[in-house]
Amino acid sequence: MQSRAIKRCVCSLLLTLTLTFVFGTVLAQDNFLPGYIIKTNQDTLIGEINYKDWWKNPDKIEFIKRGESQVERLLPADISAFSVGNTRYISRKVTIDETPFEIKQGTQILDTKKSSREAEVFLEVLIESDPINLYLYRHSRENFYIEGPQDFVELISHEYVARGLNNERNTTGDKGTGAGTPSIMREDADIYKYQLKKFFPYCDGQKPEETKYTQKSLVGFVLGCFENSDQQQITFVKKIDGYKYRSSIYLGSGITSFTKPFLWKNETLRSVGDIFVGYSAVIILPRNHGKRRVLFGIEYQSIKARDKDDFYEIEVTGTCRVDPTQCSRQREFEVQELKVDVSYLKFNVGYKHLFMEGRTSPFTLIGANSKLRLDYETYYRTETNLYDYHIDTGVQDLILSVTEEDEILVPTKITFAGFVGVGVQYKFMSLAMVYERGFGRSAFRDYNSLNLSFSVELPFRE
Repeated sequence: MQSRAIKRCVCSLLLTLTLTFVFGTVLAQDNFLPGYIIKTNQDTLIGEINYKDWWKNPDKIEFIKRGESQVERLLPADISAFSVGNTRYISRKVTIDETPFEIKQGTQILDTKKSSREAEVFLEVLIESDPINLYLYRHSRENFYIEGPQDFVELISHEYVARGLNNERNTTGDKGTGAGTPSIMREDADIYKYQLKKFFPYCDGQKPEETKYTQKSLVGFVLGCFENSDQQQITFVKKIDGYKYRSSIYLGSGITSFTKPFLWKNETLRSVGDIFVGYSAVIILPRNHGKRRVLFGIEYQSIKARDKDDFYEIEVTGTCRVDPTQCSRQREFEVQELKVDVSYLKFNVGYKHLFMEGRTSPFTLIGANSKLRLDYETYYRTETNLYDYHIDTGVQDLILSVTEEDEILVPTKITFAGFVGVGVQYKFMSLAMVYERGFGRSAFRDYNSLNLSFSVELPFRE
């Protein structure tokens, strides 16, 4: 029975991997949308750009010129600007501040010095106007740039760690206690506010000191200043990142352990390989670079559990002592078999948090679900055979055979459970290990399950 269960699990996992690969191959398609590029000589070429729904600014783009089929891979040095969907980017050589935007209090303070680098990159256009432009470069943090008729500057806001010298102050405002004491330095956190005052010296109704270093706040400040000015012409405003929606399909296999005893069993009853397949709607929450996601899913689950026990009861007859050649024993052989087949329709709601940006990221899952029983088959079968076993000849004669079969507990119509899980996401594919715990005291409500699932995220379209 155990070997059969193992084979079933292996076959389920192989089927899952095969179907996942097929779905992944079908869905791993490019997303070419209408767009244009502006070359370094200011010529404009219309065609299609492979839009990847970038959270970070792209390092390169793929472009197909209208009327052609060849794909060109373009770096920031190759073009001066491009546009696709509702996004615009320009190429510019800039200084990129890599100092952390914020160092949280209570964490272990390490030496985090000011750091920056120069690179030619694609800057996303947030506001394009005459005379002020606002840009964003998103990498490990967000960096904003503002451009006027004469100046192009990076808006500065960061924190760093320094060793506490006598002329420095720590986070509480007290003087440092010595050369070996690290302190979080925050005097550069508000530099961007003074930079905004320089670009908008006569901005009525907007206060730079109340402006946050975020896309929404900075865009709102610049647009607010423009409302009170007659000397501006806005040609483009980037839509603030809001909720985004995706979907995914998933399938997998697992093992369920029912913790309550069934009839004669004092130990748990385990399934021989669950199979499930489902669909999830994914809501990507704004901010945090798309790392926070809410999932709503519907799933079909099939659970099959088997158990079998053998019992022997031997009785020696009284004639054995009188005539050993006629000595015989009556042997009773009893087989007790338990079968549980049940299918459910599950409704899941969960929260998924990715820890990193980019193609590969580990993640955690937490959520709850309710299960609606669809179909079931359960029985308890007892087969009793009575034999007359002759000791001298080794012959065993069947005297009596009785088989009884009864339906056992009926699976609960509705079941509730909670789950937690960990996994890794690579591009549009995810692998997750999920532990689920049922709520209740009956045999079908009180359970534990461990599932391995593969999911494929459907291509996103704007």
